[in-house]
Amino acid sequence: MNLKKILSAVLSVATLTVTMSMGAMAESTPFNLMPANAEAVSGGTATMENGVLTLTAGAADTEFTWEINQSYDANSLYNMYFTLEHTNGFNISVTTTAKNGDVNPSLSNDFGNLPMFGEKSNDQLGTLITTGPFVDTEMIAENEQELGWLGAYTWNDNVPDDGMITVKKVTVKVGANGTVKLTNFYMSDVPGAPAGSATNAPATDGDDTPATTAGNNDTTTTKKTNPSTGESTAMVASGIVLAVVSAGAVALTMKKKAQ
Repeated sequence: MNLKKILSAVLSVATLTVTMSMGAMAESTPFNLMPANAEAVSGGTATMENGVLTLTAGAADTEFTWEINQSYDANSLYNMYFTLEHTNGFNISVTTTAKNGDVNPSLSNDFGNLPMFGEKSNDQLGTLITTGPFVDTEMIAENEQELGWLGAYTWNDNVPDDGMITVKKVTVKVGANGTVKLTNFYMSDVPGAPAGSATNAPATDGDDTPATTAGNNDTTTTKKTNPSTGESTAMVASGIVLAVVSAGAVALTMKKKAQ
């Protein structure tokens, strides 16, 4: 192997390592919108089992609400995802504080004209959504189900300079005598991101795990397989690159001795 081939091999591996590491660093952590448990929900009958929240309306349309009181970067986590099935219609609104103050965008009012929600006409916006069911991993552009929630703020220049939007509470409206079953409800840049990895993730519902409030800023979850910060990922990448370069140097030294 000549000098050029050795250097080329070393640089190729180093470049690939850096590229893969940068990709890992670019992964965004989803922002969870689920309540910690059924007790955190007000407005009507709510139960939660195996992470699925069931909301049951009364004889009239019923609104269910839970607090979040945390912020997320809307420029990075620009889509909304959820897995939901229902009877008798539903709507979801999110009370937030953005650049120009409090605003309350909702699926039907702001996105009701999308194919996924039945392409509502202007006079139908705000009425209950009757399409579905929905699966978070299928909410992609190819299925005409991508939900670019950031658009609720960009249309009137309501995105803060740093992109941070505070979510105060979530409200789900359920049609009279209907039900909504909701899970995997989060903001992210890609579908299928587990809501349990969100920095504001609630405790797992169950007898063995104490419940916590969804708005608790101290509640964090660390992924098991990845470094907890971008800096750690960068350090790992640097170590690998250095190892590769060192291997190249050894190869060069051996070649010189052979000559």
